[in-house]
Amino acid sequence: MCPELPQRALSVRQPWAELILLRLKTLEIRSRPTKVRGWVQIYASLRRQESPKQRAAAAEHGLDLETLRRGSLLGVAEIVGCRRVGPEDSAQAAFAIPAGEELYGWELAGAEFFPVPGTPQRQPQPSFFFAW
Repeated sequence: MCPELPQRALSVRQPWAELILLRLKTLEIRSRPTKVRGWVQIYASLRRQESPKQRAAAAEHGLDLETLRRGSLLGVAEIVGCRRVGPEDSAQAAFAIPAGEELYGWELAGAEFFPVPGTPQRQPQPSFFFAW
């Protein structure tokens, strides 16, 4: 359980934010590694840019992309590590990771939803930002 509300937030598109908070996605895949460790708020990006892999992941887990909350702080998760990933990590990423690409998995644990979603007081950024 998160000891206190973290200031730092991680922007994640839907359905990935929802899957993280449902604890079905424990690797957030990025093109760059991170040295950040600790608790972060999970911000569901306002941007709607749905790829086939996002639609497939939503369908596989019974989520409706049209009704998922966007532009909100939905919960928290702890970043506990970061490592290179490959196709063998696809289940933890909730989509098929292609072979031969240099991708990094930000390892997440302890995810939980907020009882009531929040709105950031500062401008959300593509990766990390301070929520207030």
